[in-house]
Amino acid sequence: MKDCQMKDVEKGLNINIRASSDGSIASRIELQNVSIAGRGTDGESSDCGIYLWTNYYPDVATLVEVSNCRIYNFTKGVGITAYVSSLDESESAIENAGKQMQLDHLTIVGCNTGILYGCHVLPVIKNSIIAGNATTLELQGTNAQEDKGKISHTPACMEQQKMTA
Repeated sequence: MKDCQMKDVEKGLNINIRASSDGSIASRIELQNVSIAGRGTDGESSDCGIYLWTNYYPDVATLVEVSNCRIYNFTKGVGITAYVSSLDESESAIENAGKQMQLDHLTIVGCNTGILYGCHVLPVIKNSIIAGNATTLELQGTNAQEDKGKISHTPACMEQQKMTA
């Protein structure tokens, strides 16, 4: 999806990449230059700009690439909800799994939560502005407390705000 605008939405995009029964992957997702505006104060806590969920596939470089996008005005909801899971919990598999979801040059502002992240694999977030949200990054899932100190992002990526786990 390229060069699109969505305004006053409850749910912007729901992207769920799963393998078929034979283990093959249906597609690779690219979002570029997409602007998604929430419903503002008329919204609900379940509102979300982009919902991403994928599993780790060892033979695939990048499954989801979101770049040059603006997600805003989800004042009661979440800008991006991201889940990347891996059945293989080795350090190298977890590192490679995180690289399969690339979030680059994003602006996420005016949301209750900028990014809500679950599972034990963190996506790659770089060159982004995540500011003016009640919570910048919220970690959920079984290993959220363990991963809290392992967040990796480029230096000026996020405004220092409340981070919850």
